[in-house]
Amino acid sequence: MKRYIAPAALGLAMAVSLTACDTSDPTQRTLGGAAGGAAAGAALGSVLGNGKNALTGALIGGALGGLGAYATTPNRSRGDDGPPPPPPPEDDQSR
Repeated sequence: MKRYIAPAALGLAMAVSLTACDTSDPTQRTLGGAAGGAAAGAALGSVLGNGKNALTGALIGGALGGLGAYATTPNRSRGDDGPPPPPPPEDDQSR
């Protein structure tokens, strides 16, 4: 049980540190997703593969995490910030 404490603490520290990332920047979002996916993939690969598949799990998890994060990043160039502002009110004196 003691051998799981250090990796669990490291994983928790990594997860908490990712909360400071700017999630609207595609680069930071992709790297954060890849890091989280790699950590989760390494943990699952190690546990499910009896300690032998951690690298494979990290590679697959990192790739899937990065692709998923990039695919779900809002596109700021298309104007995904919301609806356009309303038009200005008409002036009654112009009639």
